[in-house]
Amino acid sequence: MLILLDLNRRKALSFFFLAERKFWATAQDGGSTLVHIILGLFVMALGVWGLFDEYYYVVDFLKGSIPLALMAGGLLATLAGFVPQKLEEDAADE
Repeated sequence: MLILLDLNRRKALSFFFLAERKFWATAQDGGSTLVHIILGLFVMALGVWGLFDEYYYVVDFLKGSIPLALMAGGLLATLAGFVPQKLEEDAADE
């Protein structure tokens, strides 16, 4: 059991080591990846804060988007009924 835990730890450490090497290599090449990662983390944190701070507005928005999603799904299902399906035999001939 101890050997298995040690192997799992080595795999995890090697994964993080490779991820860190790639991260710093891209940061040294141009830095745009580093900026994207930092901005992405900042926007995610801002979104989580907004979700907790303005919870009721988010719930109202989600409740209001349900009928729109249902209408879009119904339109998609209706359009799928109008488009003829290709048979496998027809697809093989082309």
